[in-house]
Amino acid sequence: MTNPTEPNAADAHSVDADRHKADAKAASKEAGIYVYSRLAASLLMLGVLAVVGRTCTKEERGYIVALLTVYETAVALGSLGLADVVLYYVGRTPEKAAHIVRQASLLLLIVSVPAIAIACIAGELSFGLGSALPWLAIGLLLELPTQPAVNQLLAVRRAGLASALYIGFAFFRPIAVLIPVLTGMGLQWIPVFVACLSITRLLAHVAIVRRIFTIPTHEPHRSWLTKHALRDMFFFALPAGMAVLGGKLNPQIDKYVVGLFYDETALGLYGFAAWELPLVTMIPYAIGAVMQARYAKMFHEGKHEPMRQLWLATIRKTEVLVLPLAMMFIALAEEAMVLMFGPEQRAAAPIFQIFTLTMLQRVTAYGPMLQSIGETRSLLVTSTLLLATNLILSYPFTMWFGMNGAAIATVVASVPPLAFTLWRISRGLRTTISGVMPWGHYFGTLALSASLAFGLWWLRDYLPGGPGAKLGLGAAVYIVSFFVSARALRLVGADDVRYMTDWLSLKMLRK
Repeated sequence: MTNPTEPNAADAHSVDADRHKADAKAASKEAGIYVYSRLAASLLMLGVLAVVGRTCTKEERGYIVALLTVYETAVALGSLGLADVVLYYVGRTPEKAAHIVRQASLLLLIVSVPAIAIACIAGELSFGLGSALPWLAIGLLLELPTQPAVNQLLAVRRAGLASALYIGFAFFRPIAVLIPVLTGMGLQWIPVFVACLSITRLLAHVAIVRRIFTIPTHEPHRSWLTKHALRDMFFFALPAGMAVLGGKLNPQIDKYVVGLFYDETALGLYGFAAWELPLVTMIPYAIGAVMQARYAKMFHEGKHEPMRQLWLATIRKTEVLVLPLAMMFIALAEEAMVLMFGPEQRAAAPIFQIFTLTMLQRVTAYGPMLQSIGETRSLLVTSTLLLATNLILSYPFTMWFGMNGAAIATVVASVPPLAFTLWRISRGLRTTISGVMPWGHYFGTLALSASLAFGLWWLRDYLPGGPGAKLGLGAAVYIVSFFVSARALRLVGADDVRYMTDWLSLKMLRK
């Protein structure tokens, strides 16, 4: 006879289900808070570019694009995946969090030296930045060791503080650009302000490490400084770092090519068109960041099918936001460019449309899943494919198609690594390529989004008002049409409606 004091299988299953449900709700809240902080930061920088586009000359815009390109290149080279790997290490061994954050910062400091040197050399060869480069180098040397600051807070479930810190850091670059632009001090002061503000970032990072990630009193003060642990973290992060490197350098390579082929005026036109839609890019990254520890835990416990179902569910929900928004901005590209940066940027609309095509694959964060299933070495392959394809295609495409060709090369270069990534994920989840993505839902949502976007593109000439009015009215018509059609075609369910409403109404921030 069963002991009534012992839980039966049904009760255990219920408890397990409740725990997973609570965990999922917590993850959703963390993702929501974090994504809105990243969205706010992206919109802030986009606003800065809008100010620059309307107040600076064409040559000055090109100079600012060159500075930002070198800056982003150095950050990509110097990050090496160490900021992201903190999420995995702390999630796996939370009791070692204090050691992990210190080890990551030390490794970033070491890696930053060659990374900064390479970025500065490339910047001088392509853009001729001269005296700006030493100041950029100082700022980057101070900033790169602080890269894990936000992720280490996410790893210990302090999403609110992580978001506040992210937004605080996000103000630094806009301040560095706007003060010289608006006061008339001269653009040569931008890299000086970058270096000065990096000191503040470093102090904030040190304060957080000392207060939240304290070394236990019974351990030696330098207990974290062990060659074995540093070596293990470095080589574990290396494949992921190469993938991050590929993803971040891929949209920079074309700017260097344009800088070599064209003058600062053309570089400014191209650089201001090569921005990504903030909300569209932030959602999958934020979800991947907060879900990585959960994926790793489920994979370690052998729960491959529940893990796959959770993965597919997050993709479906992301698709109904990402795909229609991407297609809408492709249709309204001219209005968006003119409204943001002024009439002179109308000519850059085709470049913006080409870049926005990359959003069609941004329905999930692939890197965190590869790391969670132990496929970190595969990230080396994807990074190599991405960079090699872009490097091979950028020169001939620019020769054949002009500046548009550089953008086309960037988009085409993302296809081979995506195919390889999906294959490796399918092996890790013990399924097939057809089972690793909700293909039916994806293509159904994409087909509906593209059809409505084509209609919007044809209709926009008949909409009243200027670019702002056309963009607002066209977006409203498109969103309503998509929602009604998607509901009728059952691409969007009741749960998806609540999900979309929560995100678009900022409900997750208010919880």
